[in-house]
Amino acid sequence: MVVGERARSACSACSARKVKCDGARPCARCRSKPGVECRDQRPAMPLSKPYLEPRTSSACRSCARSKVRCSTFRPCLRCSRLGLVDECLMDSAVVTTAPLAERPLLRSQNVLETLVLMPEDLRNALSKAHRFFTPDFISGLSQFNVSQYLNGMIHVLPEETISWASREISTGSWPVITPPPSQPYPLATCFADDHAAMMFTLVVEGNHIVRVATLNRVAETVLGYTSSELMQAQLTYHETYNERGKFLPPFWKIIAPSGWSTVIHAFSRNLLQGSDAMHYSTMPFICKNGRIVHGRCFVVIQNFVVDEPGRLSAWFWRSVFDIEFIQ
Repeated sequence: MVVGERARSACSACSARKVKCDGARPCARCRSKPGVECRDQRPAMPLSKPYLEPRTSSACRSCARSKVRCSTFRPCLRCSRLGLVDECLMDSAVVTTAPLAERPLLRSQNVLETLVLMPEDLRNALSKAHRFFTPDFISGLSQFNVSQYLNGMIHVLPEETISWASREISTGSWPVITPPPSQPYPLATCFADDHAAMMFTLVVEGNHIVRVATLNRVAETVLGYTSSELMQAQLTYHETYNERGKFLPPFWKIIAPSGWSTVIHAFSRNLLQGSDAMHYSTMPFICKNGRIVHGRCFVVIQNFVVDEPGRLSAWFWRSVFDIEFIQ
């Protein structure tokens, strides 16, 4: 070894004994000890931190503005928690106008399993759903219909928000919001074999509540969710997160935020007018892999009471989304 040159790393034997190694191979110490293998040490493996999300080369704008870590999938964890899913997905440059098979996929965990705070804009939109209708229209309804509307909102909004909506309705004056384009349609025109269908059923019998979520084969294929996944997500949500208006229910995670107003309009029509069937020109959906797809949507909402002798009356509420995906 040249004088003044630093020896290369110690061999494994010298390193284990914590003694000086001359850097040669074999080194002098190992040559003096027959039977000792003189070899280089294995490079140290970096400590893995599975609990940390790997850094991504391109953070979403929200995380970049706040100068915080952004996860690799979209929507990222931070945006999911803060209710910024739509903005996060838009940052990912998803081409929603391309043919379905050509649209890029986003790396994403199952959005149904992500705990998401209810965005303030959704909470506000739900509280003002009555503004889709004129004061004259609502004043012409029975008190039962108005009470049914407010009671229906109890499932997704806190009590103080419901009280605010009730007070505004009682004043008989509010700015009317233009509803999304829609038109009534006969039931016979929907439920084609190549359409996707999502059905949500709520059965209330006394204090006993049963919730059922069903997807047909086309919906499972295109959206990527299964009926069992959706059912489990609903059960987990209603059994665990019972603070109304705090977290986003599973159903709303499947609808892209730009389509929330359409769903709010459909639900509010049903609560105010009873069973209803409407056709909406387009509605965006978030697939399990994070991709956004669009479809013409037929929304059928039915509610009815079943009375049987000797047992409590059962109230059924069923909403069906019949979707013709736009290729």
